[in-house]
Amino acid sequence: MGIFKKKNTQTVNAPAGNESVEDVMKKYDRESNTREWEGVPKIVVTAVLALFSLFCIYVTLFANFLEQVRLTSFVALIILMGFLMYPHKKGYSKVNHMPWFDIVLMVLGTGAFLYYTFNAQTIINLAVNVQKNTLDIVIGVIG
Repeated sequence: MGIFKKKNTQTVNAPAGNESVEDVMKKYDRESNTREWEGVPKIVVTAVLALFSLFCIYVTLFANFLEQVRLTSFVALIILMGFLMYPHKKGYSKVNHMPWFDIVLMVLGTGAFLYYTFNAQTIINLAVNVQKNTLDIVIGVIG
């Protein structure tokens, strides 16, 4: 009968003062700390996320191009969406705002993987002779 005893449960009190539940979650929960988009930017970000879903379905079911191209394009889009959705620092979220350094990091990270995506065959053909092309090394380090 001991396994059917009611466990002692604690209740969570409502937030004190003027704090909303959303504010409390952003304060204590890492995953709740997202960028706030409203109006046209929200529509654009939602469209990017929806197009990414369609891209994943297409790549999984129908695409027949190189595996390296599929994987690097996937990672590039994940980096893009990660910067669009999450601020660099907890609690640093303003409505329709993205700091310049987040934009720079987003463009560099996404660009490095897209560079490989669009030049995959050339890079694969180089094999171990990458020393001949310094640009590939620099972009690899950025990525």
